[in-house]
Amino acid sequence: MAFGYYAGYNYWQMPPSAIDWDGLNCVVHFAADPQGDGTIDLNRFQLFPARIDEMVEMARDHDACVLLTVGGANTRWGLVE
Repeated sequence: MAFGYYAGYNYWQMPPSAIDWDGLNCVVHFAADPQGDGTIDLNRFQLFPARIDEMVEMARDHDACVLLTVGGANTRWGLVE
């Protein structure tokens, strides 16, 4: 099983259509930012709904899955509040 890491904030440098899907089983889409109230913020790392939809569509077209990363750089406090 092969996983790839995709940073949503790099969308303009490499949109999902530019991913080499050969041999890739799953993409780990970075990242949802956890908030202290239990919600997640998708905007901080530029995971806008249209971009998420695009990634999921591309993955489906290539029989791959998409996992969502929760947390990342400087997001620890949202996880522990």
